[in-house]
Amino acid sequence: MAKLTDRQKNNLIAKYKTGAYTNIQLAKAYKITEGAVRKICKGVEKDNSDLVEAQVRLEQVKKYEISTIERKAVEQAVRYKLDSIEYKYKNIESVHIVANDILQGLQESIRKGKAQKVVTVNQGGGISSPEVVEYDMQPEHYEKASNALYKTGQTLGVIDNGKTEVNVQQDNKVAQVTEVKLVLDE
Repeated sequence: MAKLTDRQKNNLIAKYKTGAYTNIQLAKAYKITEGAVRKICKGVEKDNSDLVEAQVRLEQVKKYEISTIERKAVEQAVRYKLDSIEYKYKNIESVHIVANDILQGLQESIRKGKAQKVVTVNQGGGISSPEVVEYDMQPEHYEKASNALYKTGQTLGVIDNGKTEVNVQQDNKVAQVTEVKLVLDE
């Protein structure tokens, strides 16, 4: 029985994942026992078998079942779909980056009890410039932050269903946020 190199083991596993080969065929090809194949491939799923079937079907279609014009149209459609998938994943990644930035900003604002907004300051002579001002958060700001958190959680796929609740206690015209919570539906 031969001892396999890491490269041979990786190749064996790759072939196993296609689902196209039996353990006996792999054992013969690599000059090892069927038990050794089982041991090497323990816990490995044959998750590339669908790709093999799709490729076989595509090759059959190319050779036998459709005209050259139809084959070219299929190839163009496949390229279009692959490009669309890649574009979608790039957008998803961008959304996740921005959503994480929003979460960090919300965390910081809630921790400090302060929020920021941009105001336009008149410099005189018809000239104005934007300026960032910090202000104390009020109950409605916590509610907005809570809703933003919920929507961001949905965007990231962390929250499926639920609602946000903000509890406010008011004494002598002073409102104080006592609790902000996210209630998830089960």
